[in-house]
This record gives sequence, structure tokens and C-alpha cells, in this order.
Amino acid sequence: MSEVKYNIRPLQEEVLKIFKVFAAICEKHGLRYYAAYGTALGAIRHHGFIPWDDDFDVAMPRDDYERFRKMAEEVLPARYKYCDWHNTKELSPNVYAKIQDSDRVAVLDIEKKIGRTLPHGVYIDIFPLDGTPGTRWQRFKWMLRLRLLRSAYSSFFGLMTKKRPVTIIWRTAGYIANKFAFHAKSRYDFALYYDELSRTFKYGKGLVGCVISPYGALRDLSPNEVYGTPNYVAFEGSRIAVPSNSHDYLTAIYGDYMTLPPVGKRCPTHAKLPDAPWKFGPTAE
Repeated sequence: MSEVKYNIRPLQEEVLKIFKVFAAICEKHGLRYYAAYGTALGAIRHHGFIPWDDDFDVAMPRDDYERFRKMAEEVLPARYKYCDWHNTKELSPNVYAKIQDSDRVAVLDIEKKIGRTLPHGVYIDIFPLDGTPGTRWQRFKWMLRLRLLRSAYSSFFGLMTKKRPVTIIWRTAGYIANKFAFHAKSRYDFALYYDELSRTFKYGKGLVGCVISPYGALRDLSPNEVYGTPNYVAFEGSRIAVPSNSHDYLTAIYGDYMTLPPVGKRCPTHAKLPDAPWKFGPTAE
């Protein structure tokens, strides 16, 4: 069923431990969260991890996300560290958070077991959910600004290398937008803009989602009722919260999500070959 060439299970088990700590904190303090992206897909399609997945994603409405951010250092066990762009410069310009296993010996042990390097350690990702403008025209202008900001970042750091006409157009537009509007000169500057834009509209009625999503804001936006009251489903012998209407959520992102991808695409995306340079995760300033 999977094209994984190594035993990924030890990594998944360690990631699951981090999630269980996070979920217990959310339950104790009345914080909402939802399994997101591949984690939500795994929960619905496999009742656990996608067999070849080495990542773990959850999303929280902005108010719950900020409450957790403020209490994280106090409530997390000593070996787990809350990292975001405020305290970890390497995460800029991504304005979402991680709970990372800070025990280097444990991380090295997992790497030995799986035969792969984990450049950012062992962690789960936490994405904030925000609102969007109320009308289509307002939403178009706001999302265009987000798109230009992404292009400005890619252009500034030379990440848009493809020669396709559409890429050249966006690269040029991003360069102009940064020169005359954003004036960003560092990853942290871009993070400030991303954060400002993403939290402009309050999570509530209308379309909501992770507007700084890796899938792009359009695919990630859903009516508020799609998230709704979290629905708990089986996950690795325990349970996990998924969006109330997980079918519509997963269809918007993946399309026919119950159909397995081609065999050649059933592979992890984060763990690297053993000869990759070691980097023990983001370092707080």
C-alpha cells in the first residue's frame, strides 16, 4: 500500500505522543482544534496516519490559537517547545506554530531507527483559522494582496525559478509590489505582513480557513459551518477532532479524497536521506 522504503512507524508514534499532549491541553482548557490536511485525510480514510505520512497538522480558530500560544510555555512538558515566528527566526515567514520535541537524544534515536534525517526534529504543525472579507470584490482584492505578498517573498529570495510566462508575470508583479508597497527586506518583515493580512478579518460567519495555507487560500476556504462543532473520530486507537463536515472540507482540498494516489506518490515528504546535513530544529532567539 505504501512506497515508503523505511520503517516510518517510530516517527509516527513520537508525533502521536506530541499530539496527545496537545489534545489533552485543549480539552482541559476548552480550546477548539481540528485535524487538518493530511492528518484529517488520514483520520477519515485510514482511521489513523496515512501509512506513508510523516507530518501532523491541526488547525485552531484564531481566538483559541492565541489562547494556546500565550499559555503554551507554562502548560507544555519540559521536553516540548512551542515555536512560532515570534520566538524562532527560522520559521519566518510562515506564521503558524509548531510543538517540537526538544530532546536531541530522542530525535537522534528516532533518526537511527528510521534511517533518515529529520531537519526540523519531531513536531506537529498548528495553523490558525481566520475569517475573510464579506463580499466577493473585497475578497478578491484581499486575496490578490496575499498572492502578491507570496510572489514578493519568492521573488526577493529567488525562489521562483521556473521560466513559464505565468511565473515570470507573478515574479515581476511581486517585485514591483515589494518595491513600492511592502518594502520588506527580511524573512521577518514578510512574516509581519503575512500575520497582519491573515488576522485582518475575524473568524466567524462566512468563509473561513487558514489563509496562509500551503495549498493557497482559495482551496482552503470553507463556509464556517463546515468546521462547526468538532466531530471526534477514531485515530490510531484513540480519537481526534475533525471538521463537522469533513467531507466538504476534504473535497475542497483534495477532490476525490477516498481514492489513493498513484503508488509512486505514496512517500514521505519531510524526512530526508541520511547524508542530509543535521540541523536540530529552529533555534529560539
